[in-house]
Amino acid sequence: MKPLLLAIVLVMVVPVFAQAADEAGGYTEYKQGTGRVSTFFMALYEEFGQQVRVAEILFKCGYKKEADELNARTAIKQKEKLYALIDKDMKDNKLQSVMANLVAFEGTSSMQVGYRGGYRDSLSHLADMIPAKSYEVMCKSSLKTAREWLEEATR
Repeated sequence: MKPLLLAIVLVMVVPVFAQAADEAGGYTEYKQGTGRVSTFFMALYEEFGQQVRVAEILFKCGYKKEADELNARTAIKQKEKLYALIDKDMKDNKLQSVMANLVAFEGTSSMQVGYRGGYRDSLSHLADMIPAKSYEVMCKSSLKTAREWLEEATR
């Protein structure tokens, strides 16, 4: 299933189940969790969005090894950051249950997948439209940036 379709299904189906469970507070937990998703996503985007975009450019340019390394490093850091954000919200009582925590985690993860897939599609269109020299500059610049980040991460 394509990431965007999966995200749409989750956004449409999960509320139905959560609303049905409202007698036990399920819908309230759902609303609480979804209320934090965009805040969490933006925090991850601001810190890691550039790495995600550079990794997608590297894949498109054929630098699979570097893209895989950058993706692995970024995924670990994103997960750590998301766990820290959720832990902070649990302590601050913004997420009051494990279910709200799970909804926030799943929603944020879905948005990340959708962002990456959307950027990949956009990049495909861009790569077809720009001159070859510009494409080459984009690839080399992204490779240089990724190598700097990966070198920095090993220090």
